[in-house]
Amino acid sequence: MNSTDIAVIGGSAAGLAAVAGLLRRHPNKKITMIRDVSQTVVPCGIPYVYGTLKTVSKNIIPDTMMEQAGVNIIKKHVNKLDRKTKIITFDDGETLSYEKMILSTGSKPFVPPIPGATLDNVFCIQKDPAYLQCIYDALHPASNIVVIGGGFIGVEMAEQIAKMADHSTAKNIRLVEMMPRCLMLACEDEFCLIAEKELEAEGVQVMTNSQVKAIHGETKVTEVELANGERLAADVVVIGIGAAPNIDLAVDAGLTADPRNGVKPRKTLGALGAFATKVGKRSIAAAGLTTQAAKQENVEVIVGEAIASNMHPASLPNAIADMKVKLLFRKDNQQIVGGHVCGGDSSAELANAISVAIQAKQTAHDLSVMQYATHPLLTASPVMYQLMVAADNALAATDQ
Repeated sequence: MNSTDIAVIGGSAAGLAAVAGLLRRHPNKKITMIRDVSQTVVPCGIPYVYGTLKTVSKNIIPDTMMEQAGVNIIKKHVNKLDRKTKIITFDDGETLSYEKMILSTGSKPFVPPIPGATLDNVFCIQKDPAYLQCIYDALHPASNIVVIGGGFIGVEMAEQIAKMADHSTAKNIRLVEMMPRCLMLACEDEFCLIAEKELEAEGVQVMTNSQVKAIHGETKVTEVELANGERLAADVVVIGIGAAPNIDLAVDAGLTADPRNGVKPRKTLGALGAFATKVGKRSIAAAGLTTQAAKQENVEVIVGEAIASNMHPASLPNAIADMKVKLLFRKDNQQIVGGHVCGGDSSAELANAISVAIQAKQTAHDLSVMQYATHPLLTASPVMYQLMVAADNALAATDQ
């Protein structure tokens, strides 16, 4: 039986981050990473394989750095995890003993119980380079594509498939979303509308308030039937409606877990949710609560907004004149609970700053007087910096 000091089960984002941290803090320990795919893909880069990168091979995280650092990489599927004996058993019957173990199995695509979802050329988004290549091979000659799901995965896939038209067959792309807006669970309504307009400008037909009833075809998909009876021609269907936690090993190992929420964490752990995407020419990012989520949680909020160019002066090349920040503060103590940004590529970093502010329980006053680094080519003007002005506008609203 082989042995290791620390076993990391899972080789995607969480597993890689765990290994990197272990190498920094415990460089003398024997570390083994276990994954069941040949190579690790950049998870968030998967949509860009199809339109921007044009190949799966450019979205691979090489093993070189880990191997050079002495990390042992095992490419096998774990069949059993025994926490009492500290033994991992693989599908081929081989075993590995460990002193410490990190379970970082991540997520798997959620596939809804839609009739026909198992037909050929119906795909979900898996973190397996061979599977992603199959999607590419199917999309390249296809003319009619239906993307099911208007969250981040579906929106980014639809946008990137549209970009395939410049190096493959012309595409007729429909994005089907059952909610009133795309990105609705993470973003403010007005930002969702901007994303939809950007998709349409890229050639994607956005069909909101639409539910898929069935996928039809003999062995291969030919059409998608909606709940209202409409039928959409389909050479390829991409299902991108979200992910479910990979809990099989956790449950097998005796951990408390459920299919929706994953492994039950300690009460001291939590996540506020921070997101970013780019649709067409617009970047959209968010952290914390939306206005709708605040209502559902019975949190009364004060809203502060600011719109300004992402560069100064706004006449600079590639400046976006109407970059918007929307901040949500608790009415009772003015602590920030959410923030949303739409505009240039700095949107994600602004959302990161908002995320830090939420975690630090900063108030509207804190954000209105904070010192911000500015530069003509990188940010809004120091007198129009959106975070500061939005916070100040929220304070003004409390005075009325």
